[in-house]
Amino acid sequence: GYSVALAYKLTDTFEPCLRIGGLDPDLGKDLDPSLSKGKDEFTHVDIGLNWYLQKNEAKLQLDYQYTVFDDKTGNSEVIAAAQIAF
Repeated sequence: GYSVALAYKLTDTFEPCLRIGGLDPDLGKDLDPSLSKGKDEFTHVDIGLNWYLQKNEAKLQLDYQYTVFDDKTGNSEVIAAAQIAF
């Protein structure tokens, strides 16, 4: 498997980020992706933006994720989150 992540703070408040990863637990065996048990390989792409409101004490996050297993149609989702530290 592999995973690569990159984030860069453009200003004190905005930080775009990118993460790409994948996994094939058994390189010597390719399962049939048309079967439910055939999902043995996947690739994941994650693109996001962090907005820091109070330095690291409070931030908002917006994230787009795309995951695809073998040759099947990919799954997309958008996630919005908030984080507060006391």
